[in-house]
Amino acid sequence: MRSESTIGFQSATLSFVLWGLLPIYWKLMKIVPSEEVLSHRIIWSVLFVYLILFFQRRTSELVEALRDKRTVKLMTGSGLLIGANWFIYIWAVNHDMVLETSLGYYICPMISVLLGFFLSEREDTRTDDTCTYTGIYGYHNNDCQLREVSFCRRFFWL
Repeated sequence: MRSESTIGFQSATLSFVLWGLLPIYWKLMKIVPSEEVLSHRIIWSVLFVYLILFFQRRTSELVEALRDKRTVKLMTGSGLLIGANWFIYIWAVNHDMVLETSLGYYICPMISVLLGFFLSEREDTRTDDTCTYTGIYGYHNNDCQLREVSFCRRFFWL
């Protein structure tokens, strides 16, 4: 039996590899309008999530959540933001802005690390600091080479 940390490491590695290959997939889908790609993503996601809930016998939780107006408003708002995020990402990749969108997504974890640095009481190790500074340097280096901040990166900073 594999340990939880091994499974976690393998899962993280696979997700990063898939995330890195995703722009290639979107480029192959360039002939399909971004709106249609997003529509398929939404429809298939809803179907698969429902099937997962069904097989886990948790559809009653879904019904309960849909009866609560506050929960529906929050899910609608987050769904619209996620949909806008994905639409802009797909559109940008199809318009040869892969680096800009990647940098936009890359800044989010960097901000989380910086918040953790200032808000956490945990002492960082030398390795933590080296990784953080290397990431900031890499981001800044690529950012300077572009010499402009595109709309896509501004959106992903949110």
